[in-house]
Amino acid sequence: MAVEKIIAIPGGAGYIGCVLARHLLDCGYGVRVLDRCFFGEDKLGSCLDDSEFELVKIDTRDVDASHLEGCWGVIDLAGLSNDPSCELDPGLTSAINVDGQRRVLDAAKAAGVRRMIYQSSCSVYGSGGGAMLTEESPLTPVSAYARSKVECEEACRAASSDDFEVVITRAATIHGLAPRMRFDLIINIMTMLAERDGRIFVLGGGQQWRPLLHVRDMCIALQLLVDAPADKVAGQTFNVGHTDHNYRVSRVAKLVAGIVGGTDIVVAPDDPDKRSYRVDCSRFERAFDFGCTVPPETSVEEILEALRSETVDTGLMSKTVQFYKYLLEAKDTLDRVILAGRLL
Repeated sequence: MAVEKIIAIPGGAGYIGCVLARHLLDCGYGVRVLDRCFFGEDKLGSCLDDSEFELVKIDTRDVDASHLEGCWGVIDLAGLSNDPSCELDPGLTSAINVDGQRRVLDAAKAAGVRRMIYQSSCSVYGSGGGAMLTEESPLTPVSAYARSKVECEEACRAASSDDFEVVITRAATIHGLAPRMRFDLIINIMTMLAERDGRIFVLGGGQQWRPLLHVRDMCIALQLLVDAPADKVAGQTFNVGHTDHNYRVSRVAKLVAGIVGGTDIVVAPDDPDKRSYRVDCSRFERAFDFGCTVPPETSVEEILEALRSETVDTGLMSKTVQFYKYLLEAKDTLDRVILAGRLL
């Protein structure tokens, strides 16, 4: 039986996307992933065998309306996905995160997509101090990544109309196991370092705030936004996380060390990363009766079990900025040696 709605997910083979694709399929949606598959299409696992799943291998900078034809909604997860990755090449960041997103936005509108959910980030708040930050708080981005998110939010708001419902999610810092694992996120990397090295480094004194959200809860939140009536979400911006799960970095380190055991915490006074944001997510929590299904403690335990059983990838592709740097350096090397289109 044909599904009622097809949801397109640009960036759907990434950390959140590969979990979200499976979740939406299980909820009865058709899913179309648009992704270059930098990290391999195998991360999509059982989705690849699902009759209601489609994979389109494409760069978002090349997307047009034909790629979104027949889709009711779009959940845009595409782009370079964290602050350090975006600092490698700010020009490339703008081309991918801003120009690519605008291309998806224009294609969605031209294709007659009804609802566009754009995944922004709490990074847009920059160095927000200790005050609770709401959706109305000033945006003070301190990185190329965060600035790209602010630009895209503005483009989304400008495109919103009665027949094109735009929703913006400012996501908390995601954690937890996923098929396309990321060991460059605070809980994930601290757990890996504690288990592997018996030591966690905490920069900047550890007083920085981070809002935390498990990857499965992020996917539930996105599904709720797909399911919601238009009058509840159209034109809205939501901080998505759990207000009770704003942790200082030092608290995360102590939590991880306590679960892993045998771990020293080394605190350094300075940190080039000046981000600190304590985020009020109550608007989303109240609107959707949204609660936590996987707390940070459980996330650490799941990652630790996977590390000890060697069932999670800890290689280069799990460390986003290192992998992108490798790709850029490899391209430079190939450009120097390829002659007349031949490598050998």
